[in-house]
Parts: sequence; C-alpha cells; structure tokens
Amino acid sequence: MAALCNTRHEAFARALARGVSLREATAASGLKYFPKRMQARAATAAVVARVEELKEEARWRGQQDLKRVFEKLFDLASSASELKTGAALTAARGLLAEAARLREHLPGAGHGAALQGVRPAPDLTKEEWLAAFAPQRS
Repeated sequence: MAALCNTRHEAFARALARGVSLREATAASGLKYFPKRMQARAATAAVVARVEELKEEARWRGQQDLKRVFEKLFDLASSASELKTGAALTAARGLLAEAARLREHLPGAGHGAALQGVRPAPDLTKEEWLAAFAPQRS
C-alpha cells in the first residue's frame, strides 16, 4: 500500500504507528483534535491498513529486500517438505538454515538472538549429562 493521499492523514498514520497517543498523533499531523472524529479517523480501513504496514516496515527495520528473501526461502522450504523425499527434506533443511544465517544480517539480531517462546537448555555438569544421555547398560 502506498502512502495515504492526504499528507495530514499520512502523518497521522505514521504517528500512530510510532505508538503515540491519539492526541499526540493529531498534533503531529496538524489536524484539530476532536476526540470522536479522531477515533473514527483512526478506525478507518485505510488508516488501519497503513498503520499496520508501517509497523511491519519498522519490524523489518527497512530491510524489505531481505524480507522478500525470507518469504521466498520459507515458501521453497514448505514446498520441498511437502514432497516427503530425502532430497526434498535435505533441501528444506538447507533453505531454513540459510534463512537463519541471513537473519543475523538484520540490525540488532546478532549472534544468539533469543527465539520467542524457547527456553534455553540448562547447563548440565558432566555427571548430569552422562546420567541423562549416556547409553544405558542392561
């Protein structure tokens, strides 16, 4: 979606995408603040869509080219995994590994960036690790 045609509405949407209050977004855009009118404007489909688009751009930190590469890699990996052959699964694994490697090129990602919802494994002593994972003698 391109920028909104009305420059004040575009400024309003950009301010909302930054997370400011309705009153601050109105002031930043040069519009007069009427609470009900601003709430209605913020709820219009065009403004809501533009705010979501701006938030998505912010999440990718302007790396839209890299976003397209990620999407293509994930699509290809999904297609390959549906084939259920050894070669296809190897290809899918390689594509996902490449996506993980590329993720490090995003600003702020760095090495060891935490995955959401994944707890790190606890550090085990050698004895604890052997007790948990060593082959059991019968």
